[in-house]
Amino acid sequence: MSRVVRAAVLTVKENPFIEAARALGAGGLRNVLRHVRPNVVPVILVSASSQVGSVILLESSLSSLGFGVPPPYPFWGRILDEAQRFMVGHPHLALFPGLAIAGTVFAFNFLGGFLRDVPHPRLRSQG
Repeated sequence: MSRVVRAAVLTVKENPFIEAARALGAGGLRNVLRHVRPNVVPVILVSASSQVGSVILLESSLSSLGFGVPPPYPFWGRILDEAQRFMVGHPHLALFPGLAIAGTVFAFNFLGGFLRDVPHPRLRSQG
């Protein structure tokens, strides 16, 4: 994520409006707060929302392997692991936690795409 944010900052920093602001006497902090930050925040939000989905998948896979939170607390990975014993007679015990994981990851990825398109309404109309 830090590389993505750094690349976005370096790209914004090379824009002509930053040079114009410097020519008009704007200092470095003013340029960062007024020009660089608003152009980098969408990149940070998209990257963070996609990483939340990755963390959910990582946590559920580690929980299903037994490396998660201790047993009194229910976590999707452990629920899936415990449902394996009953898959023949009761497949819904694994279906619903699996759908919950998939739906949550999809929702965070969808949120990231939505947050990417909010500052650029022209991109939404193009499909």
